[in-house]
Amino acid sequence: MLPPGWKRRTDFGVFKGYQGPYGHKARTIDLAWDTFADIQYAEHVKGTPYAEHAKGTPCKTPTCNHPKPRGRPPNDDKGKPRVWDHARGCWVDADKGSKRPAKRRRDNNYSSDTEEDPKEEGEEDPDRYDSMAKKSHRHEFAINCANKASNSEGRDILYLETSAGMTTKMLLDNGFAASDLHPCNHNDKELAKLAKKHPGLHVHVGDILEVYKQSRSWLGIWFDLETSLLKANGDWDEKVPIFSRAVVCAVTLTNPRNRGFTTDELAKKLQELMNSDDNYDMSPQMARAYNGKSNMKNMVFGLAHYSPPVWHPLDYLYQRVHVPLNYYGKFEGIEEYKQVNGHLVATVTRVSDDEKALHLTYQDKHGVFFANEDTDPPVAPDVLDQWIV
Repeated sequence: MLPPGWKRRTDFGVFKGYQGPYGHKARTIDLAWDTFADIQYAEHVKGTPYAEHAKGTPCKTPTCNHPKPRGRPPNDDKGKPRVWDHARGCWVDADKGSKRPAKRRRDNNYSSDTEEDPKEEGEEDPDRYDSMAKKSHRHEFAINCANKASNSEGRDILYLETSAGMTTKMLLDNGFAASDLHPCNHNDKELAKLAKKHPGLHVHVGDILEVYKQSRSWLGIWFDLETSLLKANGDWDEKVPIFSRAVVCAVTLTNPRNRGFTTDELAKKLQELMNSDDNYDMSPQMARAYNGKSNMKNMVFGLAHYSPPVWHPLDYLYQRVHVPLNYYGKFEGIEEYKQVNGHLVATVTRVSDDEKALHLTYQDKHGVFFANEDTDPPVAPDVLDQWIV
């Protein structure tokens, strides 16, 4: 479904993407919705009508990427042709022209531009997520983590973060040390800036859904995602993690377009999903819908408490695991083993007599388990924890 005011573009019957108001174009429906959100943000939040940009009025919205209008450029006072400023949406003198902004990337757990404007030394990075709702969610997450710290084996907290470090600051203000915190982002530059401001942080570059699996027990986890984690048919995606690996679990989801259910209905679905974990304790507040950056109610936030189970060696039996290929190195006959995203697929089939090691049996390339256990040395439980899927 396309945003209001958008239509398909074709060239002699060949599909060329989509076109929206003021000449905006997009290759995919998702990008069309991104641009539509920028338009709404500019008009409803910043109070700057997009129609004025087309007339040459400078745009004050940092997320805009205005296409150059057709026709010859006007001349400046010296008679030289002006250049189009893609960021401000107006004609400027040639010596003041700006480059086209970096394109936005759409990831499950990273939603901001990867390029930052150069800043003076000591200048703070702006908080790109400064809505009242987001601020209240940060307070709620930090307060719940501090309140439940005595119920956890450790104090490790995993969450998505930008270089502004607002969630980090909130957790530090609630008594946590930098060594307790595990900020995550796809952009290593964002994390480098953050680590410079707060030495001692354990930063993680990559997908938070994968980083979360590397430990069996967290005090807190916040999946602040720009995805609904729902398939088109309404079923939950297989990427949905085991929430009870953390004592406090917060989830932020997006409902970017109509999929047959409202954002309030998505909130209800999220609450039911969080309740379904066998180790669910309670939710201080129910999952609820709220307005995102586009000033439309398309976001959902939920938080719940869990009692992570204490694992004994026998509990690992028949647990499915993905073993990294580099753990054993390249060995003869590796092509006969099933491989998934750079991992070997195995299960725990035996616990050693002293209960300090776990023996694995692997799948072959056809998905059938080998008849015998692997001849390599067994694996310690704390090593196996990060491979559990």
